[in-house]
Amino acid sequence: MSIYENRQIVSVMDELTKTLTPDDVALLQALLKQSEGNELDTLMDLMGYTYQHKPVGVREFVESPRYLGLAGQVYPVLLDDLEELFEGDYIEAVLTGGIGWGKSTFAEIAICRMIYEVSCFRNPQKVYGLRPGSVIAFINVSVNKTNAKKVVFQGIKSTVVNSPYFMQQFPIVADKAEELRFPNNIWIFPAAAGESGIIGYNVFGGVMDEVNFMAYSEKSEVTGGGKYDQAQTLQEALLRRMKSRFISQGSLPGILIQVSASKYPEDYTERRIIEAKDDPQIFVRRYAQWDTYSPEVRRQRFSGKLFFVTLGNLTQRPKMHEDKEVAEQVSASEGCEYLEVPVEYKRDFERDIDQAIRDLAGRPTLTITPYITYRWKVREAMDRGEKYDLVHPYSSVYTNLKDGAVFEPKKLLLPKYSNMMDQLDKGTEEWKRVSDLYKHLRHSPRFIHCDLALTSDAAGIAMGFVYDYTEVVRRNEEGKEFRIKVPVVMIDFMLQIRAPEGGEIELAGVRNLIYELRSYGYRIKKVTFDQFQSADSMQILRSSGIDTGHLSADTNPEVYGSLKDALYEDRLITYSYEVAYNEIVRLERNAQTGKVDHPPQGSKDVSDAIAAVCYHCANEQDVTPLPPPMRGVLDKPMSVEEEIEKEMFIPIMR
Repeated sequence: MSIYENRQIVSVMDELTKTLTPDDVALLQALLKQSEGNELDTLMDLMGYTYQHKPVGVREFVESPRYLGLAGQVYPVLLDDLEELFEGDYIEAVLTGGIGWGKSTFAEIAICRMIYEVSCFRNPQKVYGLRPGSVIAFINVSVNKTNAKKVVFQGIKSTVVNSPYFMQQFPIVADKAEELRFPNNIWIFPAAAGESGIIGYNVFGGVMDEVNFMAYSEKSEVTGGGKYDQAQTLQEALLRRMKSRFISQGSLPGILIQVSASKYPEDYTERRIIEAKDDPQIFVRRYAQWDTYSPEVRRQRFSGKLFFVTLGNLTQRPKMHEDKEVAEQVSASEGCEYLEVPVEYKRDFERDIDQAIRDLAGRPTLTITPYITYRWKVREAMDRGEKYDLVHPYSSVYTNLKDGAVFEPKKLLLPKYSNMMDQLDKGTEEWKRVSDLYKHLRHSPRFIHCDLALTSDAAGIAMGFVYDYTEVVRRNEEGKEFRIKVPVVMIDFMLQIRAPEGGEIELAGVRNLIYELRSYGYRIKKVTFDQFQSADSMQILRSSGIDTGHLSADTNPEVYGSLKDALYEDRLITYSYEVAYNEIVRLERNAQTGKVDHPPQGSKDVSDAIAAVCYHCANEQDVTPLPPPMRGVLDKPMSVEEEIEKEMFIPIMR
């Protein structure tokens, strides 16, 4: 071995051992003994796998003036969280909650930290088994390119250009409009969620920003009419890319950070939070706006006084409370969370409690602007049906019309009165009166509405009739009260129809449901559909003697107005059907268009059908009310009927 080679070995050894622990040095010595005669080649090869300089800790990286120089500018809570994220075995981070707690700042620092860790290697491509010169990419994805450039990407750029480390030791070598390029072919760039090319890179880590605002559709052309969740599709694609390029011994060096404010319980971030309970590699943080403030900031901004907010549930609305014990009691009785809120936010919650819960407290709400504010009215309407023994008359909660589910006639034909007749002696005066009432109700004209879409994965159908009339008190535009006679609506059938896997809902099958209902003796007065594409079905039904028409809950605001009035005036009777319940309580009104709609991942097929039936009952003038002689049955001294009389026909406004 030449003197020159000996000097090279000494020089390389000296450089290597600067970043090695004593155990690493011992291992290196063992390797050199095994490669006697080729020591220099072994050392030069090892140089490609070693650090140029060993990474400093997360806190030092963030605060030290040699690196990011952000001492005093990052809330202590976030510093603790950043340390936990990078010192743990996490491959994903989900950041949600209220506005202003530091989600974007956290994501910006996290990306800078990942770039820094890669920059510490002499040859990162060699370390990760990539071809020489390969690009190692960090991606910031948002709903569109403009947003991707504006927020996190711009924040990263600002942090980098103000960092002594990045400007002096690992400077930007190309500052382009679409990307930042660092030494060793390390790039960071913004991208829109819909750009298919982004997953072609060697993605080390990145940020998915505004994930709850990414595209979602139950009926997407992208999936041939099926469900499409852009955020989930993108997350899965990016993680696959990260794992295929960088996974080593089951772990990833990079992290995929997903960021968004909370909106609905079904949002992407909410689903990921649930998944994280069983996945230790998903890091989750949800903070209210005031949660991350330092003690000093809290003392400056807040008096220390609190009020309390119970978040409600599917039945109960959120509520504000002055007393903590009351909030705890309501929380326990309603099975919901309660929050302690600085009194300085009280006006925000008084102005719009749902918006404040979302934007400030960082918790999702059922709807953005709830259409049915008094959710408990929906449950009350279903409870009334129990007094008539109304139950779901179909053998399945939902059907694809090919699964063998069928009507159960004994449950369908007003079981309350048929049961009463069974308990009375046949032929008696009382039996005749109940029998006459049963026949009258059974043969009362029914209205059916079908909410269909040719490429939909779900449809809804409902049938109902005018059970009776009652008087309610309303107010005109001038605020004066007036009394009006309005129908009591009974919904005796509703059903969600789902498309079979890989197929579409057959309209012939829906028509067969209508024919079967008529075969049980129901007088079908009218059947309506929600779209003109149902012209064939309408024509076929008309040819069999059934009147048909078109009615859209989307274009006619009176349709949902009829449902809301019936609920609020306690004159809707139906049975417990969770599909309908969940749809109705999640309905929301678009403040700009006035349209009643469902959340992005919700549905309203069955609720559309129920609303349409209520509309028909309110607007068809030739419906025969319950005759006085028959109504007298309700006045008989029967305990159940007395309950019905007291609870069902008392208007809520006196």
